[in-house]
Amino acid sequence: MRMKLATMLAALALVPGGLAFASPASAASADTSLLSCPLGTQNTHYTPGLTQATRPTSFRSDGVVGACVDLSGHGIAGAAYTITGQGTAGCLESNLAPTTVINWSNGQSSTTKGTLTIQAKPNGTSVVITQSKVVSGEFVGSTVTQTIVLTSVDLLACLTPTGLTDTSGPVTLTLT
Repeated sequence: MRMKLATMLAALALVPGGLAFASPASAASADTSLLSCPLGTQNTHYTPGLTQATRPTSFRSDGVVGACVDLSGHGIAGAAYTITGQGTAGCLESNLAPTTVINWSNGQSSTTKGTLTIQAKPNGTSVVITQSKVVSGEFVGSTVTQTIVLTSVDLLACLTPTGLTDTSGPVTLTLT
């Protein structure tokens, strides 16, 4: 019994963030997740740059995710992806239509189409949420949600004619 407890505690020590207690809502969503990748980074370039005014914009994001918990049985530990799209966007709101190509660590790939939302926060932190459906490749019909926290956005760039052209930050990916 002591050996089992020691083994469980050692395993918990390896989990980033340690032990977390889920609320009923998050427990329900965790039950439907096929894949959760909590660690990643993403870099995005906007053309033209984002300003206070909403205007036609195209973008490209490149990212990687890892430390995936794969309940799908597909043996996925991580992925690299590229998101491209266009629409209208500014520093405070967006209406962008992204297409994402995900190259999974098991050698398979998925292509998704969906929506991208920029949520500006008053403390200078912005959150970008991409939610899309897998339209081809592995996991067809599943939903992919990518959430990136832009922790060091130069909001003053939004006030310039050139605008905010590049962002980056940590990203998570969930497949349901």
